Amino acid sequence: MLIPCLTDKKDLKTLILFALSQKENLSAKEMHFAIKKKGASHTYQAVCKALTGMLEANMLEKQEGKYYKISKSWLNQLESFSEAIHKLKIQEEQAEKETLSKGIKAKSQRRIKVVSFDLDGCLSDNNFDDKFWDNEIPLLVAKDRKIEFEEAYKYVVKEYKRLWGKVSEWRDPDFWLEHFGITASWDKISKDMKHEVKHYGDAIPVIKSLQKDYVLIILSHADSKFLNLKIGIDKLGTYFENTFSTPADFGSMKKDAEVYKNVCRLLGIKPSEMVHVGDDYEHDYAIPASVGIRSFLINRSGKLKEDYVVNNLYDFEERVRELQ
Repeated sequence: MLIPCLTDKKDLKTLILFALSQKENLSAKEMHFAIKKKGASHTYQAVCKALTGMLEANMLEKQEGKYYKISKSWLNQLESFSEAIHKLKIQEEQAEKETLSKGIKAKSQRRIKVVSFDLDGCLSDNNFDDKFWDNEIPLLVAKDRKIEFEEAYKYVVKEYKRLWGKVSEWRDPDFWLEHFGITASWDKISKDMKHEVKHYGDAIPVIKSLQKDYVLIILSHADSKFLNLKIGIDKLGTYFENTFSTPADFGSMKKDAEVYKNVCRLLGIKPSEMVHVGDDYEHDYAIPASVGIRSFLINRSGKLKEDYVVNNLYDFEERVRELQ
């Protein structure tokens, strides 16, 4: 069954289908004219060749030897195919959930089964983020617009503030590169800057130790591009059963109560069977605690002395093991 790339607006077969969806029974010449009106540059010969191929693939029907229309049988096949893919996706998601749930049960019969870590300020410092947002982006804007860095910086920060909470892609670096008209790609920038990613010295030793007895996950409000970059350093991601980016996985800018509930549901556990640690009082301690998750606030300065505060990840590991 031939399926055109329906998301590619330049694909000729897609253009033909769109034209026939708006008006049935078009001749080849009428089809070519309709496609040209869309701004496409395909020749009449290319349109005729595509129509012949689509007829042979039973995507189209030809009437009166001249006029084309979309084949109903092909549409029915496409609908059945779509339904089958949808069912397969649901089955795969369910299988993945069951596999992870079985892994959790097999991993530990303890009261606490899952240990959740925030990323920035907990496992990794904020050096990469600070340099990307406050230095790299303004530098690229200054270069592209041929203005001084200070002027570019003020403009960039103003835009950060103006669009905060107004666009769902706010944490996505590609959104800002496009927004500012920057020609450099995220792949190139991240490759040049990945040496700026630094994990805290206690991160690897603690997660290696906890991994023996618990299922480990990362729950971060970082965009998935940042998350994937950072867990690739020092093979950090290999120690975790799953990683969650709230913008990518839940469409949320922040780790709110629903995010924590969804994570527990996906893992097949009760909130009381999970422990979380991070460096933000509201999103890493207060909110998860409000839904029944045992939570800790990591404060590496050592200035806070509350019962829910840990000074480093070694302290956190001790507190986790005390909960059994």
